[in-house]
Amino acid sequence: MFGESQVCFYKQTQIAVGDSNASLQLEMNEMDKLTMFADYRVPQLLRHSRVLRYSDELQQLVDSQQEIKANSNNELYIRAATVVAVQQLVVKVKDLSPQQSNNNMTDVAMDRHLWQVGEELHKESQMKPHHKRRTIFY
Repeated sequence: MFGESQVCFYKQTQIAVGDSNASLQLEMNEMDKLTMFADYRVPQLLRHSRVLRYSDELQQLVDSQQEIKANSNNELYIRAATVVAVQQLVVKVKDLSPQQSNNNMTDVAMDRHLWQVGEELHKESQMKPHHKRRTIFY
C-alpha cells in the first residue's frame, strides 16, 4: 500500500510474457509496454553501481540481511525506484545511439542484460547483499 492505493508488481506474469517472446522468437508487438521484472538482483546491481541510493535506515536493513516487511514502503521504494531507473537507462541508451539497433531496446531487454551482469558480480562476491523479502509472488 502507498497511502490508500495498492501497488502491485506482476513479476511472474511479465516474466512469462518476456521469456515466451524471447525463447519462442515470437516478436510480440508492444513489448515496450512491459516494465522490467521488479525482483532482487537488478536493484542489488543498481545499488552497487550507485544508480540507486538507499536511505541510511534501508541500507542498514539490507546490509544486515534483515527481512523487509511485505508491502512496506521500503519494499515499494526499492521496486518502484528500480522500475524507474531501468526505464531511464533505456531512454539514455536510445538517446545515445538513435540510429543503432539499440533503438529497439526495451525495459525487458535491459532487465535481462542487467540481471546477467548482476549474476556474474554476485558469483564473484563483488556486491553487497540484496534485499530480503519472503513471498510466493516472485
